[in-house]
Amino acid sequence: MALNTTLYSNYTTTNNVITVQLYQIVLGCLTFFLVLPFVLFHFHRFPIGSTGAVLTGAMLMVICTVLSQDTVYTIIGDKNNLKTIFLLWGMMMISQYFEREKLIDYLLNILFRPGLHFIGCLFRLSIIDACLSALFTNDVACVILTPLILTKWTEQKRDIHELNTLLLCLATMANIGKRML
Repeated sequence: MALNTTLYSNYTTTNNVITVQLYQIVLGCLTFFLVLPFVLFHFHRFPIGSTGAVLTGAMLMVICTVLSQDTVYTIIGDKNNLKTIFLLWGMMMISQYFEREKLIDYLLNILFRPGLHFIGCLFRLSIIDACLSALFTNDVACVILTPLILTKWTEQKRDIHELNTLLLCLATMANIGKRML
């Protein structure tokens, strides 16, 4: 069985056995243990989130030559996929900023008062979601609004059976709203 030589360009191969350099093992382990706390725990001084921590760890692996750039592009499949990954990471950073500053939560407190009828909630969520997905992307609208809506719904002790309809409305209006502009 032949090895795929493009995946293992940084390593030496003898008799179809991959030999990894010692510095690559040490740097890979150091990078892993440096990034692991940021993935598992939330630090207020470094609000990059788990997605940002994983991308930072991957970047450190390439910078420290644990992985070659060709290996990364082979794993990802296409160089354009890397642009998509960084776009989604940037959008998740924006949503984390909105959540931290409670910008959307303030708007939801005004629009979703306790005792509001379900149809009113559905209509208001549709408008907010469509506008948010038109400004950013539909993924960001869903990432920002879903946890906030779930939190607001449990705080108000609303009927759990209405939640399926509300979340379906959230996903649908995010896709419709991205076509508004």
